[in-house]
Parts: sequence; structure tokens; C-alpha cells
Amino acid sequence: MLAWRIYYADGTTFDSSMGGPDDAPAWGVIVIVQPSIHGGARPLDGQRYYIYEDGRWIGASWDGILDKLAHRIKFSGFLVGRWVHDAVYVDVWKRMKSDPDFFGGAA
Repeated sequence: MLAWRIYYADGTTFDSSMGGPDDAPAWGVIVIVQPSIHGGARPLDGQRYYIYEDGRWIGASWDGILDKLAHRIKFSGFLVGRWVHDAVYVDVWKRMKSDPDFFGGAA
């Protein structure tokens, strides 16, 4: 089972079978999907930055990242979100929602 998959603005994806959080391309993230702690899948989007902490991707602000650095809180997998036109966003979300690894292929 995959731990997560990242969907990018250029149509590519990167997931946990391809490498670790630090191996993921850093730019152009639209949405990250990962298992929810409550069951099912949890999409994460609309963030300026994303970091990988305690086995999960989370959204982060620049202030939050600086706070973690100042307090020596370890994280990895720094990614940068991207705002795109609605048509691109909707297309990425359709592909993500039909991802058989997280949603059983049903949109």
C-alpha cells in the first residue's frame, strides 16, 4: 500500500513507491493524497508549502517552518504548492479522486 501520492501542476505524480519525501520534486504541488487516520483517504491541498513530519504530509506556512527550524524540530520533504487555473485544478482533482490506490478508482 502506498503511503502517499503527490499530484503536480504539470500532470506528473510522485509517490512513496518512487522514493522518500526528500526525493519528491519540490515545485508545483496541487494536491497530496494519503491515508486518513480515520480511514479512507485524505487529500491535502491549497497550501503554500508542505512538509513531511511524523510520517505524514502537512501544510505549512513560512512562519511555521521557521518556528520548526528555530526549535530544531525535524521534518523533511519540503514542497511548494502552486496556484493554477480552475480547469487544471479540476483535472488534477478528477485524476486524484479516481486513483485506485486511494479511492478504488471511483471518481
